[in-house]
Amino acid sequence: MSNAQKPQLLDTAQAAHHIGYSTSTLEWWRTTVPMRGPKFVRMGRRIRYRLEDLNAFIESGIVDPAAVR
Repeated sequence: MSNAQKPQLLDTAQAAHHIGYSTSTLEWWRTTVPMRGPKFVRMGRRIRYRLEDLNAFIESGIVDPAAVR
């Protein structure tokens, strides 16, 4: 897989900064049942977030005011 095809992986602090939440919020979302928040990747004991999943999480929260009326 070339570098252009590799997903960009962010740690919890970077992911929290990207979506505007605290690291403790992301950690809480991962441990609640049912799980909340963006999708994540577990690599052994490490948690990483794909940039595309963070952006999808942001997009999922978009509200069109015209559609709500």
